[in-house]
Amino acid sequence: SPEKLSPELPPLLAPLQNLDLSSCPILAKQYVTQLFAIMSRPKHMRPKFTLRELKISNCVLGDKEGIEVAQILKRWPRAKTLVMAWNKFGPRTAFALGKALQKHTGVAELIASENNFGDSGGLSLAFALCVNKSIGNLELQRCGLGPNAAIAFADALRLSPSIVKLDLSDNPIGPKSATNLV
Repeated sequence: SPEKLSPELPPLLAPLQNLDLSSCPILAKQYVTQLFAIMSRPKHMRPKFTLRELKISNCVLGDKEGIEVAQILKRWPRAKTLVMAWNKFGPRTAFALGKALQKHTGVAELIASENNFGDSGGLSLAFALCVNKSIGNLELQRCGLGPNAAIAFADALRLSPSIVKLDLSDNPIGPKSATNLV
């Protein structure tokens, strides 16, 4: 439970710049919960935090943790890379991430493939790309994105020159919507 977690980052984690908790579901859930509690504090009460890259793939995380990650992202100025593929995130996580990415302009890479964002979640993420000009790599393979999301991503590509890689493969976007992306 959150009450049993340390109020500070463990000493070995505080100076890290890259942390990979992929395929470690229990540890990833505990870390996300603890980090959410710490990053929810007022800025002057947070410990120094140097992490630039967080990988939490294949951890069976759900929308609760996904929304917490999005909230952390709003208060995480050094974040550059977030890898959260192969989890159980749905449209609620995609919506929260979209809102966070509109405010956070430092993230350069988001890899969130193999989640169930759906068309509505894809719309939220595409809108974020229209606002956030720092994302260069966005990978959303097999996320259940539909034709509406594909059209929105096509618009985002025109508005955001920073995007160098957008992977929407294996989504049911349909041939008509796919032509908008080319």
